[in-house]
Amino acid sequence: MLAAGNFVTAMTTLCDAILTPAEGEAWGLLQGINWIVMMGYRKVIFELDCKTVVDHVYKENLDCSEYGLLLHECRILLKSHNDYDVAFAKRQANRSAHALAVLFIVVLLLLL
Repeated sequence: MLAAGNFVTAMTTLCDAILTPAEGEAWGLLQGINWIVMMGYRKVIFELDCKTVVDHVYKENLDCSEYGLLLHECRILLKSHNDYDVAFAKRQANRSAHALAVLFIVVLLLLL
């Protein structure tokens, strides 16, 4: 059993679409939740550095935009896995996400 606060796993993926920053964060959250469900993990905290998305994922408002639909899908998955949580982490404190982003860019540049 891992102590609270330990880093367990991370993923990175490519989205071949033009998204707003909030849509990109919501899309990434949805991909992350789906991946964690597939991996069978329990008691998971998803940390995002976009406070807007964290706040909106917990609001039950009807939004038929692409962003709203992404959040709706996230809510459905989070409700069916009540031991999952979404939390805000300041960008400066989210070193794992930054390291993955840098690594992904380097690998992408090497493949071009």
